[in-house]
Amino acid sequence: MVVARDFKQCEDEDYFFDVEGASFKVSRRLLVNHPFALPKLLETSDGDVGRTPWNPVLLRGHSADQFSLFLYSLSLRTLPNPLGLTMEDLLSLAELSRQYDARSLSAWALKGLLPALLLVVRDTANPPSSATFIRTLRLALACGDVPLAKMTQSVWADRIHRHDLPPAPAISFAEKHGLILLQIHAYYAQLLLASPYLPDTLPDDMQATLTPSQRTHLLEGYYSLTSYWNRQRTQPISFPQSPECPAHDHRVCISTWRSRWSVMADWPLTFGDVDVLRRLTFMVKTLENDRILEVCMSAGCRRGALEALRHRSKALGENLWHHFDL
Repeated sequence: MVVARDFKQCEDEDYFFDVEGASFKVSRRLLVNHPFALPKLLETSDGDVGRTPWNPVLLRGHSADQFSLFLYSLSLRTLPNPLGLTMEDLLSLAELSRQYDARSLSAWALKGLLPALLLVVRDTANPPSSATFIRTLRLALACGDVPLAKMTQSVWADRIHRHDLPPAPAISFAEKHGLILLQIHAYYAQLLLASPYLPDTLPDDMQATLTPSQRTHLLEGYYSLTSYWNRQRTQPISFPQSPECPAHDHRVCISTWRSRWSVMADWPLTFGDVDVLRRLTFMVKTLENDRILEVCMSAGCRRGALEALRHRSKALGENLWHHFDL
């Protein structure tokens, strides 16, 4: 690949392209191993367009640097380990090779994205941006790469919950592509950020990142989850009587469970009532290690009560979409 600036002659087998004002001279021989790429590169041209440096094919939708990397990769006889590239470069190659139908390069780049993603998320100094997750997930969906799509959503949601990334871009992307799991994780994280201001008006900077419809879903989630927790905190979960627990002892089990439930449900915590998932997780962990339950409840009733609590916590996580009316 040569960036063409000053041409005195051109050979019949050469083609010329313009990207962002930079001229590229590409030999047909370069594309011999990628038979579908040349027609794609030339599909927007006709006649003599692309056969002289003064009348190049205009390519848009990517940068000159990305196109230069693409041409360089096409020229390699053996492709390197994809983990030797940055995530951004690997994404660029995956995008351009798919756009221009360089199939072997596309397969190589796409195969490298999942291990590359797992590698970069461990880099706490330079974590991936929302734009990186959007590009990765868009490629995964377009190519039907289910493992990459699932992992990207999982890692993106985790970064959002850790407050490394804002939820709004994930809400919009998930909404557009029907990714309900990512969407609900992002809405829940956005709700926790917005809850100090709700039900009043959100700050201008937060309001600007959400559409009116998204703000409505957020408010619905706020009212629904707040109401849900107010019911839960005053209504201890019921549990079946263990076969090993006599009727007179079971009354003690019920009384003990209700008492400890009330104490833990009202325990002062650093997060608000709207963070119901975290509150239920706190109750599970605390009551699992509660000494009073160990002493005053039969082993079977205690197991049944804790299992019912775990089930409720899991069920809430699986049905969060309902609270946001999604």
